[in-house]
Amino acid sequence: MSKALYKNLSQAAAGGLLMGSVVGFDKGLDIAGMRVPSYAIGAGLGVLGSLAADIAHDYVLPYVSKDDRLRHIEGVLVAPAVSAGVFVAGLQLLNPSVVGDTGLMWVLLQGAGSELAAQWVYENMLVPYVSDGYKESAAF
Repeated sequence: MSKALYKNLSQAAAGGLLMGSVVGFDKGLDIAGMRVPSYAIGAGLGVLGSLAADIAHDYVLPYVSKDDRLRHIEGVLVAPAVSAGVFVAGLQLLNPSVVGDTGLMWVLLQGAGSELAAQWVYENMLVPYVSDGYKESAAF
């Protein structure tokens, strides 16, 4: 399995757990006539937020700063901010009343918190097992 897949799975787990714990695991949204649980929405928004943060880190930040030390610091700050923005934008598109009912600050904290939690889990628990010395399976 690739490192990006592990990172996205950790992001989905963190987003789903945070969304479910704040909103409630038994709650959900009606999307296209189907009831979607809150943790599934959090997982999806977590993955989208992580992908958007990675795109910002890989393709935007190199043009903003040429100093590698500053780019690392900016990357650490930009990833949670982008993920928080994706959470707010995604929930606003799915159901505008959710952001108002839950509170904008809680939604921002869910997005940023899921990104930070996923980064920690990935770097401290998954990377040691999927490092360069790890032999990836030929099936993936």
